[in-house]
Amino acid sequence: MDLAQRLALDFRASDLGDTSDQFTARLGYVVQQAEARGTASEAQQEAGARYVLLGAQLRQLTRKAERLKAASGAEVQQDLATLIAEVRAQMKEQLTASGLGPAPKPRRGQHFDRDGGDLLMDDLSLDMQALQQEFQGALGENAGFLYPYTKLAPTGGPAFQGSVWPADPRSRAYAHAVSTVPELAQADVRFLTVAPGQEAPGEGARIPFDGGTLTLHFWGQVDPLSGESIGACSWVAG
Repeated sequence: MDLAQRLALDFRASDLGDTSDQFTARLGYVVQQAEARGTASEAQQEAGARYVLLGAQLRQLTRKAERLKAASGAEVQQDLATLIAEVRAQMKEQLTASGLGPAPKPRRGQHFDRDGGDLLMDDLSLDMQALQQEFQGALGENAGFLYPYTKLAPTGGPAFQGSVWPADPRSRAYAHAVSTVPELAQADVRFLTVAPGQEAPGEGARIPFDGGTLTLHFWGQVDPLSGESIGACSWVAG
């Protein structure tokens, strides 16, 4: 089974917003570009191709926002945010496996997860930077729908616009949070994201929310495509 056939098993035209012919053409181009990386192993070539296709899938999810605006309530938004988180996690895995990403190195003001460093945006190839700009623009246009922001005011810190939603115990994001901070398994876990351009609170911040208090335990790794990070919190009533 060749690379195009393996990719076709895991991606569908509808996932990327393509017609059948468009998907065939896209797949052929992605495979051609992947196999042109002569110094990369076959596994790295495949991971790079999967990363690009996942990026296209993620962009398609943001386009769905406009069509879903007429639908009701937080359930639609939460489901969409959960799906985006799942695709982002897969992209992170494939980027690491592809060899396209740089070795992590520290920079002031960026968040790190407990398993490693952040991927620096300006260390990616020009193609990956162009993909970032395209996706971040789409994300910014639909941010108010994907993450309904509200004003949050950490104790002793500056207020910011953020979005909080309950964790889905079946999701990969929840599993990662619990594996990183095991005591979260016994807690009411909430996830937090900050509106673009807002200053994020530091780990350990306590934030009054919904009649109780959120405690921010850690920030996830900065997503190399969107530039966003999701914080894992516990919530206690009262």
